[in-house]
Amino acid sequence: MGPTEPLMVQSDGTLMLHTVHTVTDAAGRPAKDEQGRPVTAEHPRYQAARDALAPFAELEKSPDYLHTYRVTAISIWNAAALGVTAEEIERTLDKFSCVPVPPGILERIRGWLERYGLLRIERVGDEERFRLVAGDPAALEDVLGHASVRGRVEVDDAGQVFVDP
Repeated sequence: MGPTEPLMVQSDGTLMLHTVHTVTDAAGRPAKDEQGRPVTAEHPRYQAARDALAPFAELEKSPDYLHTYRVTAISIWNAAALGVTAEEIERTLDKFSCVPVPPGILERIRGWLERYGLLRIERVGDEERFRLVAGDPAALEDVLGHASVRGRVEVDDAGQVFVDP
């Protein structure tokens, strides 16, 4: 972390990556072009930061000077599928951030990673039927509490959960 790093991490999971920095003159003031506009150059750490964010953050917007990424449960689960750990994500955010990383987003990332793999969808034999299986009964109970999920599954008398094809 340092004041010249290109990344700002917000508590809502938004990551703002500066693609450029202001060029300064010998006195440390912003250099200006012929029309008096600030002169910019590609941020020297932009490409490294962009590549480091790719495994766990989704690019949302990419205008010229500021790219916006978002860290979501799905982006973190995708990272977990690649073997990325919470420690690696935290190191990356700290390494490229120009301000302290909010602790709340780090807690959410750890929580999402801990839940990765608790639910699986498995084919039932040779049938065209699929069962939702939980490594943790509480995780299954939690997901079944969502009306959007409950409407897409069938729970049999034995408590097995089948996914609506």
